[in-house]
Amino acid sequence: MFSKSNRSSHVSGQWSPVGGHLSAVVRQRSYWLWVLAFLFTGLCLLQLALVDHNLSLTTFVPLFILMACGGLVIYWLDIRWPHLAGDPILLPLTFFLSGLGLVLIQRLAPVFVSRQLFWLVIATVLLLLINLIPKNLNWLGRYKYTWLIGGILLLASTLIFGVNPSGFGARLWLNVGPVYFQPSELLKLLLLVFLAAYLADRRRQLVEVRAYIGGLAVPHPNYLGPMLLMWGFSMVLLIWQRDLGAALLFFGTFLGMLYAATGQSSYIWGGLLLLLLGGIVGYELFDVVRIRVDGFLNPWLDASGRSFQIVQSLLAFASGGVIGQGLGQGLPTAIPVVHTDFVYAAIGEEFGLVGAMGILVCFALLVNRAFAIAFRARTDFEQLLAVGIGTMLALQTLVITAGTLKLMPLTGVTLPFVSYGGSSLIVSFIMVGLLSFMAAPQPHHPRPVSALLRSTFQTPTYYLKLARILFFGLIVVAGGLILWQIAAPPFLVTRDDNPRQVIAEQRIDRGRLLTRGGIPIAETLIGADGLAQRHYPYPGLSSVTGYYSIRYGVGGVEATFDPILRGRVDETTESKVVDDLLHRPPVGRDVTLTVDLPAQVAADVALGDQEGAVVILEIETGAVLVMSSHPTYDPNTLDEMWDSLRQDERAPLLNRATQGLFPVGDLARLIGLIGLYDSGATRPTDLLAAPLEEMLAPLGPTGYAATVRQLGLMQSLSGLRSQPGRLPDFNDKGTVKDLAVTPLHLARVMTALERDGQLPTPMLALDAAPEQTPSFKPGTAQIVRAWLPQVDEQLIGLSGQASPEETGQQSLSWFVGLAPATASGPPVEPTSPALTESGLIFDPSQIEAVTPTPTIETPQEKAKYAVVAVVVTNTPADNPALHIARAALKPLLEPSTK
Repeated sequence: MFSKSNRSSHVSGQWSPVGGHLSAVVRQRSYWLWVLAFLFTGLCLLQLALVDHNLSLTTFVPLFILMACGGLVIYWLDIRWPHLAGDPILLPLTFFLSGLGLVLIQRLAPVFVSRQLFWLVIATVLLLLINLIPKNLNWLGRYKYTWLIGGILLLASTLIFGVNPSGFGARLWLNVGPVYFQPSELLKLLLLVFLAAYLADRRRQLVEVRAYIGGLAVPHPNYLGPMLLMWGFSMVLLIWQRDLGAALLFFGTFLGMLYAATGQSSYIWGGLLLLLLGGIVGYELFDVVRIRVDGFLNPWLDASGRSFQIVQSLLAFASGGVIGQGLGQGLPTAIPVVHTDFVYAAIGEEFGLVGAMGILVCFALLVNRAFAIAFRARTDFEQLLAVGIGTMLALQTLVITAGTLKLMPLTGVTLPFVSYGGSSLIVSFIMVGLLSFMAAPQPHHPRPVSALLRSTFQTPTYYLKLARILFFGLIVVAGGLILWQIAAPPFLVTRDDNPRQVIAEQRIDRGRLLTRGGIPIAETLIGADGLAQRHYPYPGLSSVTGYYSIRYGVGGVEATFDPILRGRVDETTESKVVDDLLHRPPVGRDVTLTVDLPAQVAADVALGDQEGAVVILEIETGAVLVMSSHPTYDPNTLDEMWDSLRQDERAPLLNRATQGLFPVGDLARLIGLIGLYDSGATRPTDLLAAPLEEMLAPLGPTGYAATVRQLGLMQSLSGLRSQPGRLPDFNDKGTVKDLAVTPLHLARVMTALERDGQLPTPMLALDAAPEQTPSFKPGTAQIVRAWLPQVDEQLIGLSGQASPEETGQQSLSWFVGLAPATASGPPVEPTSPALTESGLIFDPSQIEAVTPTPTIETPQEKAKYAVVAVVVTNTPADNPALHIARAALKPLLEPSTK
């Protein structure tokens, strides 16, 4: 069928710009390029198989078909008929890019791999036919009008019969059964043929024959008009269909070929002006243009809406950095339709700056080969066709890569050979086939050289300037890569809308939270997909554990020890770099808490469904043994119940032990006791029986507020994320009972009574070092402790109430105490002058000092635990807080019950 006489010749020597067959050395080097293309594809598929844990032969089907197609090309164009071998780089480079495209489709949209392989086989057959059948390309130029009109009619048919495979959007495809084809891709090729043939025939007239409009010389309409008419009709159809990407390519290629044929830069400048005006008009008329221009100017204004794609594209580039996340290790699938319009962003993320730059170099080489073939072309038509193909490939690469890098508005074109799309792949292969045909030596068809051609095309002038412009565009894209992959990542990768943050978080093997007995109350379960899930075996302990949620963050103890649980405390820069390179997720450390599980459970059971809190501190160390808050919630179902939990009037997410501000009510007497004794102020004989107003009169608002601050009640305990207290507004009818504090703060005060006035720093980690802060005098601590009455055999303390007038809601029941402890009896007070002031509006005069010191009995042994309980109740007289405190202390005072 195919005869050697079609294009037979033998010219010895190396392959060179002036023609001739490939030498054995060049051919051998070309084979190595083929091997490199196949090897790269195979290694990439192996990487995907390892990542997916699927080392089956089906994974490598794309490689087998790619090698079969490449083998056919090598056999027919290099072995069977070696005289047909032309450019040694062109075909291996094409199959290298096609192999990369297959790998990326396998990675991003595996359901489309079989379709792309089908189109690859068809494209390879067409490439071979173009190189094997014709003797020359004169037949293409001869029917230039027929080709273009046919393409225009085919494109126009989409206005009636057009479909969209996705079911929505512009109807730019025609279908025959399950096969879809995009006519604009074919029209792209036919327009190149038309322009090359027309310009080859009319290039002299376009340069030399002029018409004059008002003294201004312009190309004669008899020669420029037909070309403008045919090209303009194509543009109108594309714009009518809103296929703006193809329209931009047509426009840019038209200007490039016109400049290459005539050497008149006025076409370039005039075209750029028209493009600017067209963009302004399109912005006003077309929503799609307006959306894309707005997204280009400032995508961050609507990052989760209309600019979602471009923002996610930039996040992908930033996440890739210099060397990339690794094939199959990134998250490019967060970008919608990434396998078509945004495949370059996937390359940037998974292959990094190095890979993205490498692909740019590949396309630069491809364009370079097209212009080199144009330099050696035999006819004006072939020369202009090669220039047009090189320009089209360069512009298409520039438009899609610059669009994904926010260097220009998105236009929705594919990356040649790499993006998914059968129409684009076939047309790109046909272009390469034409270049390969033109690159092959044909000594029996010498190239005619005209005078004009010698003055322009035989020397590197116009079309070489065009090539430099295109290469400069690729350099600009390279600069964009450096911007988004080196300079911008510190600002982008940590954005809240970066889904990679979520995936990275889900892979952390977070450490466990353990009770002091070693029982896990929060742990991480790793699923088969490698994603971690936080699990809470005892959901009722949420007041201790807090919560950990990918969606809503961390709270409570999970937040307090977050750096340790995440494994970031001991991490060095070197270890982080190694872990990132190997994609090893962080492994957190366990944190053993001071919480005593039996006592904690007892407190939770005692509180039941009541609103309140219980705190028990170990006096010697300040360790938190119990931190109960009710109502509670199940942290295992936090994501599902978040909205209802946030809207619940009872605020189950609030840890009342550390963040709940409760009015102290009658417990203002305890604070007053400390203030009176520490300042040496005048005091009544029976401080517990005296009316509260009478007792606190010597302090006044200023002294009372000073005592509150002295006791640390207005400080935020950062380690436990506690809420500072709130002083009453004495200028607006506020009373001492209105002081609002957390149970944890009062527990510190009770602990200080047994620590000679030293306020402990509450600690939750068992390995933490105890800390304390001086607050009041040791003598004051002993005296105030002596005032605490015996409640039962092992418990001393004070009960209190806060009325609805003080709480603004329901009544409160308070209890503060020490255990195990025995009351030493109230101190014997010296005789004091009668108080002349009463009420809560005090004279802020200097407090009188009393010299005699009360007599007290020293307790036999110090207490071990300080307990504070508060509960919202309708029956404060029943003192429910005392009963709850007793229940919580029972496991601590009776170890056998644990």
